[in-house]
Order: sequence, then C-alpha cells, then structure tokens
Amino acid sequence: MSNRPITLFKTIICAALLAGFVISVSPSLSLAAMSQAQVRAAVEKDYDVKVIKITAGVASNRPVFYVKIMYKGGNFNTAFQVNTIVIDAKTGKRVSQFRHKSSGRSLPGTYDNVPNRQTTDALRGTIRR
Repeated sequence: MSNRPITLFKTIICAALLAGFVISVSPSLSLAAMSQAQVRAAVEKDYDVKVIKITAGVASNRPVFYVKIMYKGGNFNTAFQVNTIVIDAKTGKRVSQFRHKSSGRSLPGTYDNVPNRQTTDALRGTIRR
C-alpha cells in the first residue's frame, strides 16, 4: 500500500492551516485607508448633511478625518448648524470625541468651563436714580 495519498493530504492540510494562520495574524489588507471622496459620500449619505471641509489628522494614534458638516435647512433647531465630526480613516466609522475619566467625561483640547466670572455683588446691587 502506498503512503503517497496520505502524504499529499497532510501537505494540503498543513498548507491550508499555514495560510489561515498567516491571514489571521497579518494586518488586514482589505481595510485600506478611505479616500476623502469616499468619506464625503459616506458621511453625506449616513447623516443627511452637507460636508463643508475634510482635513486629515491623527487622533488616539490612528489616522482620522476631521469632517466639518452643516445640517440641511428646515423647520428644526439644528437647521444650518455647523459641527465637526471625526471619522476613522481605515474603517469609516465615527470616532467619539468624549473621553471618559474617573471624574466624568471631558471634552478634547483646552475647554474652559469656569462658571460665573462676575464679582459676587454684580447682581445684588440696587438701581439708583
């Protein structure tokens, strides 16, 4: 009896397992970076907005697009409102701009939220005529 078919079968199985391992360990080649045109089309479709400007950048050590959007006009509070959202350049998914910390959430950057800069007697005085 020949061992040739068994050896061929073992070789094919080993090659398939090796190929599967290489594909699972290597970085995903299908997640190539999106172009600005693809990001523009996806954001306008998903959020029903007009994209004003797209700027490439880095956030949390990954490539992102900062997308300045304007909501369409209408009879609602956000009509023509302009915001900037962050889109992951590889996946096209939105990146959260809030960072949760032990004391709660905080906005990125240097957001000054010191309340009541008036003197303590600014609103207590009487009007003299």
